[in-house]
Amino acid sequence: LTSQILGWGAVGITVVFTSVWSYLSIIKYYQPEGNLWAFFLQYILLTAVLVAAALLSMKWPKAGLGLHIAAAIFFAWFFSLDAFSMAGPLIAIPLLILGAMYFFGQPEPRKWACRLAWGLPLLVILCATIAKLF
Repeated sequence: LTSQILGWGAVGITVVFTSVWSYLSIIKYYQPEGNLWAFFLQYILLTAVLVAAALLSMKWPKAGLGLHIAAAIFFAWFFSLDAFSMAGPLIAIPLLILGAMYFFGQPEPRKWACRLAWGLPLLVILCATIAKLF
């Protein structure tokens, strides 16, 4: 039961973060006449990477933990180059916690956890894009 709570907690955190990030990115920054490729790289890529990390973590927990650790180290290093020294830990620590939650937790049924992890952010992206265009 504890592993299910940890697993579904990790899925919930991922879904909430990726959905909110996608929504705010599209509503605030998307311009239909702008460069779609640049918008994808700057804003939607984070959603895609987090969803892919979640799906990988649910299928292979050790590989997912390694990916979360590698991402945390990268972001800690990348943002340590900035003048604001707390940006790295503010991103790295939640990634490490999320990786541990996926490693020790198993959401059951996994098929529905995977569907929710990629389906809801995709639905938010589609609905926000339609709302922005019309």
